[in-house]
Amino acid sequence: MPRKLYLPNASITSMTYFAAAVLKDDPGYMTLQSNSYYRMPASLLLTRPFVGKAQEIYQEAVDGLEGDEEEALKKSEAIFLALAKANPRQLAVTYRLVQCYARLGNKRKATEWLTRALRTGWQYRQYTRDDELLASVKDDPLWQGIVQRIPNEDFEFIPTMGFRNRYQYSPNGMLNMIPGQGNRFFLSTTLAVTRNYGTTEKEALAQIRRTVAADGMNPLGTFFFTDTSDVRARTRKPNFAAAVKRLTAMGFEAKIVKDKLPKDNRSVLGATVGTPSFSWLKSGSRFVPG
Repeated sequence: MPRKLYLPNASITSMTYFAAAVLKDDPGYMTLQSNSYYRMPASLLLTRPFVGKAQEIYQEAVDGLEGDEEEALKKSEAIFLALAKANPRQLAVTYRLVQCYARLGNKRKATEWLTRALRTGWQYRQYTRDDELLASVKDDPLWQGIVQRIPNEDFEFIPTMGFRNRYQYSPNGMLNMIPGQGNRFFLSTTLAVTRNYGTTEKEALAQIRRTVAADGMNPLGTFFFTDTSDVRARTRKPNFAAAVKRLTAMGFEAKIVKDKLPKDNRSVLGATVGTPSFSWLKSGSRFVPG
């Protein structure tokens, strides 16, 4: 098992982001699973929407989907409906109700809940078509029409969503409303520092105005991911290939490079770097506006 190193110091950015846990003196924010806004593997989407007793109840209902006993399926239906009422934006529960009604042979209800799943963020068309629990409804024309409307994303990562401080992000990255079934986060943003060795007020305002002018420009350029031996790069490396694949599919250029900074590139759109210190000026690269 790899050694984990915990030090008494932390960045203001991370302490702000995990403020809800920090203020409660909850050490859970130091675990590798603490950031539930992070778009995690899709394999967790349907398996880990809750914690504690709620997760046990959810798993009991999931187990009931596997058999052919109507009594067990009806019990699962009741559990999922109660969880869906309390957590209407929890995609796992919404999709489980699709499976539940398909197992019960109720095509109308299965189609209704598939529509809700689509509106809640379900985007895996091929996964839906391959789902054996949905076999009883696959020949229904209305069902097929709804399935065709589902985006055909690979079942690789959970759906993306906009950030809101008031949202409570669940263990599977979706939204729960039940207290204690998710985490709230705070974005830490520093627009300018004008005291001590910071910029002048004039320089700070000029920077903000340049930022506003660059917004929405969609410039051309390249995203870089630096593959180095530094721990900051090694811990992120497993997701580099997936990020490059997704950016390429969106029409962007993305590269994985061995240097700790992109070198002599005058059109950098973004860079994930693995190094405790660097001189961007010496790299010869430049970020494009926007």
